[in-house]
Amino acid sequence: MQKVLKISILSVFLAGGVFALTTRTDFASNAAGNKIKLTEKSSSRSLYINNCARCHGADGKGDTELGKLYGSSNLTTRKVKRMSKKRMTQIIRNGVGGMPAFGKKLSNREITSLVNYVRSL
Repeated sequence: MQKVLKISILSVFLAGGVFALTTRTDFASNAAGNKIKLTEKSSSRSLYINNCARCHGADGKGDTELGKLYGSSNLTTRKVKRMSKKRMTQIIRNGVGGMPAFGKKLSNREITSLVNYVRSL
C-alpha cells in the first residue's frame, strides 16, 4: 500500500514538472524580490521600461536626459498615434535617427507587444 502511495505521489510530482516545463508564463520580480506573474499589459510595460523608457521616458514624452540628448520623439503625440503599426514595427526593428535597432534583441512578438503598448500611451 505504501509503495502504491509513493508511486502515486511521484507520478503527480512528475506530471506537475512536465506541465511546468511545457507552459510559458512571464514573471518579473517586484521590489521585495518576489516573483509576480505578468499579464499581457504588464509584460508590454516591462518591455517598454527595459528598452525604451531611458530615452522616451516612462510616460512616453521623451523628456529624459537621454531623450533630450538624442532628440527622442514624444510617443504621445497625435502624429505618433496616427502612425501605422507597420511603420512603428519597422522603426523598432530597424531603428531610425539616433534610435538603435531592436530587431536582433527582441522577438517579433515582443516588438508587436511594444507597438501596441506605445499606441496605448
